[in-house]
Amino acid sequence: MRDGKIIYNRTERRDAAENRQRILDTASRLNEINAADQRRQDNIFKADAMLASLRSDNYLFQREVRGYSPKEIVEKLCATFIPSH
Repeated sequence: MRDGKIIYNRTERRDAAENRQRILDTASRLNEINAADQRRQDNIFKADAMLASLRSDNYLFQREVRGYSPKEIVEKLCATFIPSH
């Protein structure tokens, strides 16, 4: 310590830089994991919503009131729940 300041040697600076990089790498991996988990949760929600839309009362409503054919219902569900479709 000189004049109240801590003096780091080259090894300490290198170790500190390596530790910072490890922390940044770990944070990056955690962000990727969180993003993947969010996508998984979104997919689970979409699956639940799609299954709910296929309940017999909703299916009959789409067929009888809206006049959609079974093929049209499937196409509309795919367009709604599968973005690349």
